[in-house]
Formats: sequence, C-alpha cells, structure tokens
Amino acid sequence: VDYVLSNPWTFIPFMGSAGKSTGAPSAYTHTFPEAATLPSYAVKNNLELGGTDAQQIFLGCINNNKSLSCNVGEPVMVKDDYVYATEIFSTDSYVAQIDETFDVYSFAFGTLNLPDATPVANVQNCEVSMANNADIIYGIGSRVGSTHVDKQREYSIRATIYLTNPAAFWRYFEAGTVGVTVPTTHTEIATMTLDLTNGEAGNA
Repeated sequence: VDYVLSNPWTFIPFMGSAGKSTGAPSAYTHTFPEAATLPSYAVKNNLELGGTDAQQIFLGCINNNKSLSCNVGEPVMVKDDYVYATEIFSTDSYVAQIDETFDVYSFAFGTLNLPDATPVANVQNCEVSMANNADIIYGIGSRVGSTHVDKQREYSIRATIYLTNPAAFWRYFEAGTVGVTVPTTHTEIATMTLDLTNGEAGNA
C-alpha cells in the first residue's frame, strides 16, 4: 500500500503499540514504543463495481514492512507491506474513503541529524526502511495461517547528500564528533535521526 503521510497513527500497526502525544495542541510530538508482539487485524479493500459493489477483506493482517521516502520538492511517501492469513469476499455496499483531516508531511519541513541534534545540510533525499520480519505459521490440514511469530525488528536509513566537507562527514560517521581522532574500537556509533513536521498543525 502506497500513500502520502499525513496521519501518524499509521505507525500503530507496525510498532504494535498505541502512540503517545506530548506537547501543545499546535505542536504535538508523537512517540510509538516498540511492542514485543504485533497485533493482527482485518483490512478491507472496497471495490466500486457500478451495479454490484464488493469488499475484499484480508484477515489476520500483519504490517511487516514500512518505508518512508523523503525527496526534495515532494510530500513524504509511505509504503506498507502486509502478510495475512486468509481473505474473504463480501457484497456489502461500497464505503467511500474518509477525508483526511491532518496536514500532509513534506520534506520541506524535515531535518536529517547526524549525530543526534546536529542538522546535515544539503540533503536531497532520505529513505527510512523498517522490517518486523514476522512469519505466518501454517500447519498440516489447512491452507489458512493459524498464528504468527515476530522476529528481530530491523531499521535502515539511506540518504543522498551534497558532499562539501569530506573530513567532517567521516568524523561524524566514525567518532560522532568533528575533530576527534578516529578510534580503533567504537563504544557507540553516532545516532542518526530524521525529524518531520507538517509545518502547521503538529509534529512527528
């Protein structure tokens, strides 16, 4: 599923826990803690077929992969991948999409930090990929998944940046501080964060 990011609550199925909002009503910060197990849920795909409507309903859905793509001059795009146990069809009437009430997130209001709280200049694009690595469990006697197992959650990030100061960049990457001699062993790798705000009604 591909869509423009405007509602931060889409992170709940992936992270497995309800989000927490802090701050003033005009500038909320949304936090989604990692849950040890993932919830499963149903996803409906409404089909408007003219005279006869239909719903394709996916049961036992797990939000297995999520990626955020931020490019200069574009809104923030999200891609979700799901695994599910089975599906059914319904002839219920078509349900129109509910209009979104949140403002769209744009890369114009984004900041890439490396190390943490140190903005990086001239970022052209940034992609954050997250994987739950969940597997549907099947058993002899049925083609329908009966449960799922959640494995190690993985995160990766890649960005395209105009390189203007190679020495400073490598100091950030290796030691986390400009001017520090690159160590032979690392006690902590520099933290990278991607901060996104929608420019108007809130932060995430």
